[in-house]
Amino acid sequence: MTDEIDDGVGRYASRSRINRRVLDISADGSGSISGTIDMNGKISRIILDMTDMDCTANGATQGSMDITMDGATEYKYCEQVASLDFRNATNLKAHFQISEGANTDTAGAHLTINSPAGVAGSWNGCVTGRVKFTLALSGGKVFTASAGSKARIVIIHE
Repeated sequence: MTDEIDDGVGRYASRSRINRRVLDISADGSGSISGTIDMNGKISRIILDMTDMDCTANGATQGSMDITMDGATEYKYCEQVASLDFRNATNLKAHFQISEGANTDTAGAHLTINSPAGVAGSWNGCVTGRVKFTLALSGGKVFTASAGSKARIVIIHE
């Protein structure tokens, strides 16, 4: 089950220039959970809050996040953010931002895209249609299906 808060309802009719979307994704006992939202705009920051998520991760690099176009072919908007620490004791709250024009050649705090030569470039944050956020654990680990076990993704967008 996925819940959502949208501060930008009717945003084209409003005077709001920056909007916040909050996507809560409940754990289901699997190693991969996802939620989708309809968006048409430009993401500027993503906050991933795992403080209410229970999981069986026991390694500091077993978590990952993907942002894709939801459809028959799930094209990636940006490279996977990997090596995330989803262990219960860490209570991860991670911030990821768009750094348009800055070629960092590294993944991490800035969301990137890769060229055919494998060089990381910056992603401009543009999204449209159904946008799917997928959180996953490697090594056979799972997100524990228990009351209140959820991930919260806060999306700041224009």
